[in-house]
Order: sequence, then C-alpha cells, then structure tokens
Amino acid sequence: MLALALAQNLADALLFAFGMFCWEIPWALILGFALSDAVQAVVSKQEMRRLLPDDSPRWLARATVLGAASSSCSYAAVALARSLFRKGADFTAAMAFQFASPAWVPSSWWQSLFLEHHSTLAKFWGPLKTPRAAVRGLRTFVGRNPELRARLATTGNEPADSAAHSPRPA
Repeated sequence: MLALALAQNLADALLFAFGMFCWEIPWALILGFALSDAVQAVVSKQEMRRLLPDDSPRWLARATVLGAASSSCSYAAVALARSLFRKGADFTAAMAFQFASPAWVPSSWWQSLFLEHHSTLAKFWGPLKTPRAAVRGLRTFVGRNPELRARLATTGNEPADSAAHSPRPA
C-alpha cells in the first residue's frame, strides 16, 4: 500500500516536471530569444537610440512597458536586454526592460485574479515598482553612468583606465 502511494507520488512528480520542461519553460524562452533575434536582425542602432536614448523617467517608463509587453522568462529577458543595449539603448533603460519583462506573465495574472484575490494588486503593482527599485540600486551602487564600461565590455574592448583596476596575470 505504501509502495503504491509512493509510486503514484513519484509518477505525479515526474509528470509535473515533464510538463514544466515541455511547456511552462520553453514557450517563454522561445519567445524571448525570438524577440532578441528580431531586435538584432531588424532594429537599427539609430532606431534603438531614438527609442531608449537615456535614463530619464520618460524613457524608463517606456522600457518598463516594453519589458512588460514582452513577458518572457528571466533568462530570455537577459538576452533581450543585452540585445537592446548592444543595439544602442541606454544601459539603465535596458535594465529596466529586463526587470519588467519576467514580472508580468499572463498566466500569473489569471491565477492571481481568480485564486488569490488578496495578492492581485501586488501582482500588477510589483512589476511597475521592480524596475524603479533596480534603477535606484544601479545608480546607488554602480554610479550614474555605467554605460561606457558596459559598452566597452560588450564589444570586447577595455576602458583605458581598466589596466590599473584589473589584475593581469604575470
């Protein structure tokens, strides 16, 4: 009897894991990486610089809305934010996009609305606050303009003063 219950629980767990691996995760990854590829292939640097030029509240709000609209998983959000940045978007705006992207997943909206009434407001308000908190943390701990270092790092070059700050093997 115990062995049968254990086997049933194991089968349920495997079925659940298979469902997560085959549906819950891949659709978000595929969407995010497809959007990242589309940005790389279609959007010009001039257009991206026009779309997200700096870290003013107007452009951070736009990056947050665009991130929420993409609603991909966090892995794909990182790839997409990197594509935005490499195509010329402001670094802080790309980070706001990245933090907003995985926060608004439509399936969690329905779950929140119908099953967890007390957390519905948090589900909708949280994604708006998360990028703002991330931008504040970025400005506090990294500085107001981390863009030059990040741009040089994505192109493989180093800033001129980095030789004094990074240890080199002898």
